Amino acid sequence: QKGRVEQSHQLVWESMGIEYSTYYAEKIEQKGAMTENFVEYLQGKQLISNDMVDEGYVINVEKLVGGKSSLGNGTDGRNDVYKLEKVNSKAAKTTKLASRTEKVKLADEDSEDDKYRVKYYGESGERELGVLTDGIETSEPEVENEEMHKLKVGDYVQLPYNDETIECMVMYDDEYNEKKGTDYGIQMITTDSVGDGVTLGYDVDLDADIDDTEMEKEIHIAEEKYNSVIVTLNEEARKYVNKSNNKYVKSARCVGSVPDNPNEESEDYKELYSEDEKYHIKVKEEDTNYMNDYDQLSNMAEQGLKGSSDSFWVASREWTYGSLVDETGVRMWYWTSKIEDGFDYYFGILGKGEVIWALKSATHNFRPVFTVNTKSQSELYGSGTKTDPYRWTEEVK
Repeated sequence: QKGRVEQSHQLVWESMGIEYSTYYAEKIEQKGAMTENFVEYLQGKQLISNDMVDEGYVINVEKLVGGKSSLGNGTDGRNDVYKLEKVNSKAAKTTKLASRTEKVKLADEDSEDDKYRVKYYGESGERELGVLTDGIETSEPEVENEEMHKLKVGDYVQLPYNDETIECMVMYDDEYNEKKGTDYGIQMITTDSVGDGVTLGYDVDLDADIDDTEMEKEIHIAEEKYNSVIVTLNEEARKYVNKSNNKYVKSARCVGSVPDNPNEESEDYKELYSEDEKYHIKVKEEDTNYMNDYDQLSNMAEQGLKGSSDSFWVASREWTYGSLVDETGVRMWYWTSKIEDGFDYYFGILGKGEVIWALKSATHNFRPVFTVNTKSQSELYGSGTKTDPYRWTEEVK
């Protein structure tokens, strides 16, 4: 239970940190044209309450993290809730979070924006998770490093990760953004899958000999896992940004998500029923999130640039016929792709029309996409080739 508590605190804290970093980046980009403050920004996305409760705004945890957490689901605004509260802009806090101490550095001078803290209120007492900052060390100049802007689509880059490195390839660059009118920054994808694979979904045998209450429980676990999978994949990607490399990259997402809004997905739902109409679930509709990454990786392949030969998860939904069941007319909802050769489908909800036939899980490879921190004042070594990749350290591991 203690582990679940810490996991919930960590998830809410990191998710609010991403929202603050996104807000701050947009404010800088708009050069004074952005008039809404952080509270109004979150309210516009329905992430916090419109009104204050005891000097704070209640955080909509389900909206923030893409599903209910083990904590923070209260409704009275005072018990089992996470809240966003203003703090003194000159305050410096030290907080213990997930068994480690993080020192949050704030500017010495007053900021034009208020500073905010995230706090939990529950039966076990209060817990301050920390003070949100823009993510940029105040001791470093907040200026662009032109060295980072020499990274071009197709360049190889070695990203430090713990005591090793991850080989990446630049996917979006300044020229792409200028040509397409996008604001993705400089992003790079791993050239191969990382980790030991990611398991999505939940197996349920609709013909199992269990009582209705237990079956309903099983079905709705599968439903929740299905509907939260895009957030799950992006959370997996964020694990690859830590103290060993967060000076060089500022965020990570799962390939196939929207490059500048990774958790974007359809807000529409479809109801599906078991063949005897005894059980039903509500699942999110398909989307076209993958198209940006699909098109760009296809272009890179045409230029002779090769990525992973393995199938890997994509943070997008599309409904299609599965190759093993075409002759029966069974449809499969899935998230996975071998992008260079078209889509493969392995897991999801099997059914015909609006009828559930089976609920399945699968394990497949995973490829994160990193956004380069162009304000990093580090030097780049190398020439961007596979044999001499760009890197932030002289040695290639």
